Amino acid sequence: MKKSRGFTLAELLGVIVILGLIALVTIPAITDSLKRYRKNLSQIQIDNIVTAAKNWGSDHLLELPDAEGGTITITISELQAQGYLKDELKDPDTKKELNTSAKITIKRIGKNYQYTLDESQL
Repeated sequence: MKKSRGFTLAELLGVIVILGLIALVTIPAITDSLKRYRKNLSQIQIDNIVTAAKNWGSDHLLELPDAEGGTITITISELQAQGYLKDELKDPDTKKELNTSAKITIKRIGKNYQYTLDESQL
């Protein structure tokens, strides 16, 4: 009687085909998840910059515009210099530092203020 010592070629090919099918299904799903994560991370970072500008505005009420429709701008680098944002902000997709000269516009609308970050400058 012959003793079996290992796998046959058919068994190995079957395992390779199954692993290939699993990879075929899971890799696109993982790639999609990573893209969504980066997009969400970008939006969170933009929201954090706007929140930092709002915090700056609440600390500098006398510098905000008095008249309806009046505007002022502040840059990301000014927010960083004053401690409202951390020093190193990176784009989640490219891993490059964000443009710190990007401006946040603060506009008076009625009794409220609107904070807008020009995302094209990032």
